[in-house]
Amino acid sequence: ESGGRKLNENKALTSKKARFDPYGKNRFAICRICKSSVHQPGSHYCQGCAYKKG
Repeated sequence: ESGGRKLNENKALTSKKARFDPYGKNRFAICRICKSSVHQPGSHYCQGCAYKKG
């Protein structure tokens, strides 16, 4: 029943690598229609354009 952390572990130091980095490394592509950022890896369209496109 260990929660994945050691006893007295500093959470501020160990949680940095799992946190979402919005400016880092350009992981997400841009939308092919409106050129905004796409928030899903491997996709070519943003949420709004995908909804409009069908």
